[in-house]
Amino acid sequence: MTARTWRALRVLLLVLFGTFFMVPLLALLDFSTTDRYLDMPDGRRARTEWRTPVSGWQEVNGRRLPQRARAVWQLQNGPFPYADFTIEPNRVAFNVPPT
Repeated sequence: MTARTWRALRVLLLVLFGTFFMVPLLALLDFSTTDRYLDMPDGRRARTEWRTPVSGWQEVNGRRLPQRARAVWQLQNGPFPYADFTIEPNRVAFNVPPT
């Protein structure tokens, strides 16, 4: 499949700005934006590229969910992944009332 790229995406009343890398059927592969600020070790805040790559998709109760997603800062000396999520289908619940 060939990925397509969008610079902005409208979702209901929201407009999200960044670069969206998607394949047909709107399966997100990656999202990139430069509107985030990284807290540097020296106390400065630096505007830095931030990405959310998605690895694979699965269907859970009729809904498409990512299998894995990460949050990654793109630093000068290379990528710095700081969050890694794996979606476990047996632990996903929909329409759960508040407690």
